[in-house]
Amino acid sequence: MNIVDVKFWKMKNVVVDKWYKDNIFLIGDSAHQFPPSGGYGLNMGVSDSFSLAWRIKYILDSNVQVTKEILKSTFEIERLIHSNVNIFII
Repeated sequence: MNIVDVKFWKMKNVVVDKWYKDNIFLIGDSAHQFPPSGGYGLNMGVSDSFSLAWRIKYILDSNVQVTKEILKSTFEIERLIHSNVNIFII
């Protein structure tokens, strides 16, 4: 086997500006990309999933009327904070 081509890869952190549109939420690598070292991307993806899941379960199980906008804004605020913290850690 011969090496045909070599390309350089630049480590970078990328986080979306908007975590949802209509009824579609972004989680995991679709919402953020971190360098593979340290497992930050995987951990954030699992954390994103859990954060969205408990909010949806709360709405489905409770009698409280929670608007979709509250769900969306609280999810987005929380995930942006966690993503920005990880950017500064890396």
